[in-house]
Amino acid sequence: MCLLLESIKVLNGRLYNLHYHHQRMQQARQALFGLDTPCKLEEVEVPVAYRQGLVKCRVLYRQAIQEVTFTPYQKISIHTLRLVFDDHIDYTYKYADRKHLEQLYTRKGATDDILVVRNGLITDTMYGNIAFFDGNQWHTPANPLLCGTQRQKLLEAKMIWPAIITVDDIQRYRAFKVFNALNEFEDQPQIDITQIVQP
Repeated sequence: MCLLLESIKVLNGRLYNLHYHHQRMQQARQALFGLDTPCKLEEVEVPVAYRQGLVKCRVLYRQAIQEVTFTPYQKISIHTLRLVFDDHIDYTYKYADRKHLEQLYTRKGATDDILVVRNGLITDTMYGNIAFFDGNQWHTPANPLLCGTQRQKLLEAKMIWPAIITVDDIQRYRAFKVFNALNEFEDQPQIDITQIVQP
């Protein structure tokens, strides 16, 4: 069984959104291994060398945590997306092996990232979940490739709303944001919808 992965934001020594990472780990471990016992992320200790600035904590696990590493993190900058189509991709759980996504990513051309279309529906980018602004509300695809921890937090806070979004629906929106655990929604630029290009 492939290793699973959590990427956790660490800012000035503090681990963020552990509740949502823990929740996703438990869902994966229950579904894949039939386990109900918790992985105790709160026991992860940030080394002294990584207690300043923005850091990514990478947790690899199966039934139990296998490895925890820390690296300084440089925020990503995504301003252009290219639609790529793949009806067979499955990333229900956050596997460490992302070969399928990486293969799709090679089709991005001159854009910053890809936006995956599966069975006619908008899902996610390579680097994160996406939300679209219609002038009133932010909508996020109801059927993403991966239910991100930041996405779940925003849904619960009613800052974004799930919606079925087709390729044709994109033109109804004004702007989009790409976000993930280390690139929080509120901090991301609002990009004009014209920056999503066809293949």
